[in-house]
Amino acid sequence: MAPASDLLHLLMLEQRTHRELLVRLGTGTGDDREGQLRSAVLDLAAHLAAKEVLVHPLAATVLSHGPRVLTERRREGRAILHHLRIAGHALPDGSAFAGAVEAASREHRANAEREQLEVFPYARRATTPSALCRLGQIYPGLRRRATAAYLEHRRERASWTDEELVDRLVQQLTATAEETGELPGHNPHGDANRTGVRGTRAPGDVTGHVSRSWRDRRPVR
Repeated sequence: MAPASDLLHLLMLEQRTHRELLVRLGTGTGDDREGQLRSAVLDLAAHLAAKEVLVHPLAATVLSHGPRVLTERRREGRAILHHLRIAGHALPDGSAFAGAVEAASREHRANAEREQLEVFPYARRATTPSALCRLGQIYPGLRRRATAAYLEHRRERASWTDEELVDRLVQQLTATAEETGELPGHNPHGDANRTGVRGTRAPGDVTGHVSRSWRDRRPVR
Protein backbone atom coordinates (compact mmCIF):
# COMPACT_ATOMS: atom_id res chain seq x y z
CA MET A 1 0.00 0.00 0.00
CA ALA A 2 1.30 3.45 -0.92
CA PRO A 3 2.05 5.92 1.91
CA ALA A 4 -0.60 8.53 2.67
CA SER A 5 1.69 11.26 1.31
CA ASP A 6 2.31 9.43 -1.99
CA LEU A 7 1.31 11.81 -4.79
CA LEU A 8 -0.53 9.22 -6.86
CA HIS A 9 -2.43 7.99 -3.82
CA LEU A 10 -3.53 11.57 -3.10
CA LEU A 11 -4.65 12.07 -6.69
CA MET A 12 -6.74 8.90 -6.71
CA LEU A 13 -8.44 9.96 -3.48
CA GLU A 14 -9.20 13.34 -5.04
CA GLN A 15 -10.60 11.70 -8.14
CA ARG A 16 -12.98 9.71 -5.95
CA THR A 17 -13.99 12.88 -4.10
CA HIS A 18 -14.63 14.69 -7.39
CA ARG A 19 -16.73 11.82 -8.70
CA GLU A 20 -18.91 11.94 -5.58
CA LEU A 21 -19.13 15.73 -5.85
CA LEU A 22 -20.40 15.53 -9.44
CA VAL A 23 -22.97 12.89 -8.48
CA ARG A 24 -24.31 15.13 -5.70
CA LEU A 25 -24.34 18.10 -8.04
CA GLY A 26 -26.32 16.18 -10.63
CA THR A 27 -28.94 14.93 -8.19
CA GLY A 28 -29.26 18.00 -5.95
CA THR A 29 -31.84 20.77 -6.08
CA GLY A 30 -32.16 24.41 -5.08
CA ASP A 31 -30.06 27.54 -5.33
CA ASP A 32 -27.07 25.88 -3.68
CA ARG A 33 -26.44 24.06 -6.96
CA GLU A 34 -24.89 27.21 -8.42
CA GLY A 35 -22.45 27.51 -5.54
CA GLN A 36 -21.62 23.80 -5.75
CA LEU A 37 -20.99 24.15 -9.47
CA ARG A 38 -18.57 27.04 -8.97
CA SER A 39 -16.75 25.08 -6.28
CA ALA A 40 -16.56 22.02 -8.52
CA VAL A 41 -15.09 23.96 -11.44
CA LEU A 42 -12.53 25.67 -9.21
CA ASP A 43 -11.47 22.43 -7.53
CA LEU A 44 -11.27 20.44 -10.77
CA ALA A 45 -9.30 23.14 -12.59
CA ALA A 46 -6.74 23.34 -9.78
CA HIS A 47 -6.51 19.53 -9.65
CA LEU A 48 -5.98 19.22 -13.40
CA ALA A 49 -3.32 21.93 -13.52
CA ALA A 50 -1.28 20.65 -10.57
CA LYS A 51 -1.51 17.08 -11.85
CA GLU A 52 -0.25 18.05 -15.29
CA VAL A 53 2.72 19.85 -13.76
CA LEU A 54 3.72 16.99 -11.46
CA VAL A 55 2.56 13.69 -12.99
CA HIS A 56 2.48 13.99 -16.77
CA PRO A 57 6.20 14.79 -17.13
CA LEU A 58 7.07 11.66 -15.17
CA ALA A 59 4.82 9.40 -17.23
CA ALA A 60 6.14 10.90 -20.46
CA THR A 61 9.64 9.56 -19.78
CA VAL A 62 8.62 5.90 -19.92
CA LEU A 63 5.18 5.81 -21.54
CA SER A 64 5.08 4.41 -25.04
CA HIS A 65 3.29 6.87 -27.34
CA GLY A 66 3.41 9.26 -24.37
CA PRO A 67 2.53 12.49 -26.22
CA ARG A 68 -0.61 10.97 -27.74
CA VAL A 69 -1.81 9.35 -24.51
CA LEU A 70 -1.17 12.42 -22.38
CA THR A 71 -2.77 14.73 -24.94
CA GLU A 72 -5.89 12.55 -24.86
CA ARG A 73 -5.99 12.64 -21.06
CA ARG A 74 -5.58 16.43 -21.07
CA ARG A 75 -8.35 16.77 -23.65
CA GLU A 76 -10.66 14.69 -21.46
CA GLY A 77 -9.93 16.86 -18.45
CA ARG A 78 -10.83 19.99 -20.35
CA ALA A 79 -14.00 18.31 -21.64
CA ILE A 80 -15.15 17.90 -18.03
CA LEU A 81 -14.80 21.65 -17.52
CA HIS A 82 -16.57 22.28 -20.83
CA HIS A 83 -19.65 20.33 -19.73
CA LEU A 84 -19.68 22.19 -16.41
CA ARG A 85 -19.43 25.50 -18.26
CA ILE A 86 -22.56 24.51 -20.20
CA ALA A 87 -24.28 23.72 -16.90
CA GLY A 88 -23.35 27.18 -15.66
CA HIS A 89 -25.45 28.74 -18.44
CA ALA A 90 -28.52 26.62 -17.61
CA LEU A 91 -31.19 26.95 -14.96
CA PRO A 92 -30.01 25.03 -11.84
CA ASP A 93 -33.25 23.07 -11.58
CA GLY A 94 -33.64 22.44 -15.31
CA SER A 95 -32.98 19.37 -17.40
CA ALA A 96 -30.18 21.10 -19.34
CA PHE A 97 -28.22 21.61 -16.11
CA ALA A 98 -28.69 18.00 -15.04
CA GLY A 99 -27.75 16.71 -18.50
CA ALA A 100 -24.55 18.77 -18.64
CA VAL A 101 -23.49 17.67 -15.16
CA GLU A 102 -24.23 14.04 -16.07
CA ALA A 103 -22.03 14.40 -19.16
CA ALA A 104 -19.25 15.88 -17.00
CA SER A 105 -19.63 13.02 -14.54
CA ARG A 106 -19.32 10.39 -17.29
CA GLU A 107 -16.29 12.13 -18.76
CA HIS A 108 -14.67 12.41 -15.34
CA ARG A 109 -15.19 8.74 -14.52
CA ALA A 110 -13.73 7.62 -17.85
CA ASN A 111 -10.78 10.00 -17.52
CA ALA A 112 -9.98 8.85 -13.98
CA GLU A 113 -10.10 5.18 -14.97
CA ARG A 114 -7.83 5.74 -17.96
CA GLU A 115 -5.35 7.76 -15.94
CA GLN A 116 -5.17 5.12 -13.24
CA LEU A 117 -4.46 2.47 -15.87
CA GLU A 118 -2.52 4.36 -18.56
CA VAL A 119 -0.68 7.19 -16.79
CA PHE A 120 -0.20 6.68 -13.05
CA PRO A 121 1.56 3.29 -13.31
CA TYR A 122 4.17 4.77 -15.63
CA ALA A 123 4.68 7.83 -13.45
CA ARG A 124 5.34 5.45 -10.54
CA ARG A 125 7.80 3.47 -12.62
CA ALA A 126 9.65 6.64 -13.64
CA THR A 127 10.67 7.70 -10.15
CA THR A 128 11.19 6.46 -6.58
CA PRO A 129 8.72 6.04 -3.70
CA SER A 130 10.51 8.72 -1.69
CA ALA A 131 10.32 11.15 -4.64
CA LEU A 132 6.57 10.52 -4.99
CA CYS A 133 6.14 11.25 -1.29
CA ARG A 134 8.10 14.48 -1.70
CA LEU A 135 5.86 15.45 -4.62
CA GLY A 136 2.85 14.53 -2.50
CA GLN A 137 4.01 17.00 0.12
CA ILE A 138 4.42 19.70 -2.54
CA TYR A 139 1.06 18.99 -4.18
CA PRO A 140 -1.29 20.74 -1.69
CA GLY A 141 0.68 23.97 -1.96
CA LEU A 142 0.69 23.74 -5.73
CA ARG A 143 -3.07 23.28 -5.73
CA ARG A 144 -3.51 26.32 -3.51
CA ARG A 145 -1.47 28.37 -5.97
CA ALA A 146 -3.61 27.11 -8.84
CA THR A 147 -6.74 28.07 -6.90
CA ALA A 148 -5.35 31.54 -6.21
CA ALA A 149 -4.41 31.97 -9.88
CA TYR A 150 -7.90 30.90 -10.94
CA LEU A 151 -9.54 33.45 -8.64
CA GLU A 152 -7.05 36.15 -9.60
CA HIS A 153 -8.08 35.99 -13.27
CA ARG A 154 -11.81 36.23 -12.64
CA ARG A 155 -12.47 38.79 -15.38
CA GLU A 156 -10.26 37.17 -18.00
CA ARG A 157 -11.77 33.70 -17.47
CA ALA A 158 -14.97 34.70 -19.24
CA SER A 159 -13.11 34.94 -22.55
CA TRP A 160 -10.90 31.88 -22.08
CA THR A 161 -11.73 28.50 -23.55
CA ASP A 162 -11.60 25.51 -21.21
CA GLU A 163 -8.26 24.54 -22.72
CA GLU A 164 -6.83 28.02 -22.23
CA LEU A 165 -7.98 28.05 -18.62
CA VAL A 166 -6.01 24.97 -17.58
CA ASP A 167 -3.07 25.81 -19.83
CA ARG A 168 -2.69 29.23 -18.21
CA LEU A 169 -2.83 27.70 -14.73
CA VAL A 170 -0.19 25.15 -15.75
CA GLN A 171 2.03 27.90 -17.16
CA GLN A 172 1.73 29.96 -14.00
CA LEU A 173 2.45 27.01 -11.71
CA THR A 174 5.42 25.98 -13.84
CA ALA A 175 6.89 29.47 -13.86
CA THR A 176 6.53 29.80 -10.09
CA ALA A 177 8.08 26.38 -9.46
CA GLU A 178 11.01 27.21 -11.71
CA GLU A 179 11.58 30.56 -10.00
CA THR A 180 11.49 29.12 -6.49
CA GLY A 181 13.40 25.94 -7.33
CA GLU A 182 10.65 23.97 -5.62
CA LEU A 183 10.87 21.20 -8.22
CA PRO A 184 14.61 20.79 -8.90
CA GLY A 185 15.16 18.73 -12.03
CA HIS A 186 11.42 18.25 -12.59
CA ASN A 187 10.78 19.36 -16.15
CA PRO A 188 7.07 19.95 -16.90
CA HIS A 189 7.77 19.49 -20.61
CA GLY A 190 8.52 15.80 -20.13
CA ASP A 191 12.26 15.60 -20.89
CA ALA A 192 13.87 12.40 -19.70
CA ASN A 193 16.91 13.73 -17.87
CA ARG A 194 15.60 14.87 -14.48
CA THR A 195 16.59 14.34 -10.90
CA GLY A 196 14.70 11.42 -9.43
CA VAL A 197 13.70 9.84 -12.73
CA ARG A 198 14.61 6.20 -13.22
CA GLY A 199 15.78 5.53 -16.75
CA THR A 200 14.50 7.04 -19.98
CA ARG A 201 11.63 6.38 -22.30
CA ALA A 202 11.60 2.79 -23.42
CA PRO A 203 11.15 1.98 -27.11
CA GLY A 204 7.90 0.33 -28.09
CA ASP A 205 5.37 -0.98 -25.61
CA VAL A 206 6.65 -0.85 -22.03
CA THR A 207 3.66 -2.58 -20.45
CA GLY A 208 5.73 -5.64 -19.70
CA HIS A 209 8.09 -3.58 -17.58
CA VAL A 210 5.38 -2.35 -15.22
CA SER A 211 5.09 -4.32 -12.01
CA ARG A 212 2.29 -6.89 -11.95
CA SER A 213 0.72 -5.23 -8.90
CA TRP A 214 0.15 -2.09 -10.99
CA ARG A 215 -0.76 -3.86 -14.22
CA ASP A 216 -3.49 -5.92 -12.56
CA ARG A 217 -4.83 -3.20 -10.30
CA ARG A 218 -8.35 -2.06 -11.14
CA PRO A 219 -9.08 1.67 -10.95
CA VAL A 220 -10.61 3.08 -7.80
CA ARG A 221 -14.39 3.01 -8.10
